[in-house]
Amino acid sequence: MALVADTDLSPPKGARALAITGAACACMVMAAAATITLLGNGHHASVRLDLTPPAAALAAPVLRAENLPDTPTPAVTTAQYAGRALIADPALIENTPLGPLPRIADDGRKPMTAYAAPAAAGKFKIAIVMTGLGLSAKATGAALAGLPPSVTVGLLPYAADAPRWLNAARADGHEVLLEVPM
Repeated sequence: MALVADTDLSPPKGARALAITGAACACMVMAAAATITLLGNGHHASVRLDLTPPAAALAAPVLRAENLPDTPTPAVTTAQYAGRALIADPALIENTPLGPLPRIADDGRKPMTAYAAPAAAGKFKIAIVMTGLGLSAKATGAALAGLPPSVTVGLLPYAADAPRWLNAARADGHEVLLEVPM
């Protein structure tokens, strides 16, 4: 019995035609791209960015201490607590016409450490932050009731009850962050 080998290794006619058509299309696309790149847009359109502020923005007063309304901002004069948690210490606050601002106390204490939740000594510190609280009263209440005090909570500042949730969280021992869009 003799084995006969097929010596014709050329592709079928359909595959050859498909390859030629594909190559021709690729050449036409490259030629069109080269033509557009070399000749450019016939209308010479370009993008313009107008950075002049609108007239209303120019007329608006800049917020400075001298042009603030006559209503006084509340000054922090005594230490304030939410439960056992310190939320405002006069030594760590500078009262300004724009409102109270944090500062380093004369004894070197920093607001970040003075207002932080207590951590176990000798343990690794891992930050766990539960964010997005404040908008849904049901979800926020459930989160504050179910989370251990070592979990930091992030409140949305535009929530209607943000001050109430802040006080409740601090009273439960949570460290609280405000989620300010950047």
